[in-house]
Amino acid sequence: MRPSTRVRTSFTIYSASHETSAAAIDSRPAASCPRHVPFPELRTSPPWTRTTEGPGRPPNPFCFQALASALPDRQAKTPPPAAVKPAPVPVPARKKVLAKKGAAAAMGGSKDAGKQEDVHRLRILDNCYMQYRFLNAHAEAAAIAKKDVAEKTIYGLSERIANMQKYVAQKKAELECLKRMEKVHFVVDSQANTGEVKLALNSAMEIMKQLSPCVDKLSRKIYLLGLIDYLAMKVGETEDVASELSNVVSDEQVLLQECADLLHQAHDIQAMEDSLKSQVMQLTKNKT
Repeated sequence: MRPSTRVRTSFTIYSASHETSAAAIDSRPAASCPRHVPFPELRTSPPWTRTTEGPGRPPNPFCFQALASALPDRQAKTPPPAAVKPAPVPVPARKKVLAKKGAAAAMGGSKDAGKQEDVHRLRILDNCYMQYRFLNAHAEAAAIAKKDVAEKTIYGLSERIANMQKYVAQKKAELECLKRMEKVHFVVDSQANTGEVKLALNSAMEIMKQLSPCVDKLSRKIYLLGLIDYLAMKVGETEDVASELSNVVSDEQVLLQECADLLHQAHDIQAMEDSLKSQVMQLTKNKT
């Protein structure tokens, strides 16, 4: 018994890769080919419900789920397979060739779809990896910026703390100095009468004011006496220098007299030498 046209229509809609082979098989009328029997496994089960897509290739659940979600009504309208399969009838060679071509086309389409799906998944993974790298780099840059800001703030706080420590140490030293001054004043006030000390100081100041003109005169006299002593010292020094000069002059006169004597002696020696030379010349002439 030949299956209805509804099953063939659903087959051609479900699998675009088997459309050519199915149309070629079903295009001829039943009268021209009384032994025409379609493939029940291709007509009764849609492509996404089969266990294999070809020899040695596993199913592709992603493509099957997409097709199932896109065509739910067609899958629901598909009639259940026949309970009893007809006896195998030999199919003509032309129909076998067309069926093989359709199966090869379906296998090639499924392979291309699987490759495209793998490429798409690889692209998605690559995009995810790049996003993760970008997020990690962004987080690292943000962490470095936060670290720099924290280091700057810590450095500023350390400088402020150091300045505060110096200021506190200075104030502590001033406080210690004031405490010691207070102790000194307390000891002095307890041992001496401030009124008597003030009177003594006032009287001393008045005496100094009264003696100030005398002090000025005395200071002038002292200054003049100092100048006189200085001049006397200079006069003594000049006398010493003058005596030394007189000694030097007398020494020079003695030396000049000695030089004159030596010059006379040299003149006499020169005259004697000239006379000797003349005598030698006469002797040499007499010998010749």
